[in-house]
Amino acid sequence: MKIRFMSAVFCALFVAAAFLAGLPGQVRGEEMQGKAAGEEKTGEMAAPKEKSFKEKKEEYKKTAKEKLARLENKIVELQAEAKKTGSKARDDAKKGLKELKQKKGVLKKDIKRLEAAGKTKWEAAKKKVDAGMEDLEKTYDKVRDYFRSK
Repeated sequence: MKIRFMSAVFCALFVAAAFLAGLPGQVRGEEMQGKAAGEEKTGEMAAPKEKSFKEKKEEYKKTAKEKLARLENKIVELQAEAKKTGSKARDDAKKGLKELKQKKGVLKKDIKRLEAAGKTKWEAAKKKVDAGMEDLEKTYDKVRDYFRSK
């Protein structure tokens, strides 16, 4: 008899503990649903998920390659214009175009290094590409302006 009573008490305690252990989860669930409903009413949204390193890297590579492609197209247009001018301006343009070609080649190598760079070398590689892109743009502007002034 005593064993049955103890077994019944033990079972009752076990069921009560299991019930109470699940109760906080239910309460938290209701609180979370209430919080989500409150956010919907006020129009608040959760902060956007921060991009991973890989996503940032791919986005930057894509942007850099697109920018380089636009500059390459401008350089090709400038070469076509140079062919239509007199010999003095054409010779000067050839020097400038040669410099542009050289800087473009260096920038392409830097972009390839950027693609291979890991997290530790990423910032340095990115800065180098940014500086190379800026230098190429300035050189293009200088050559274009000089060429158009002739």
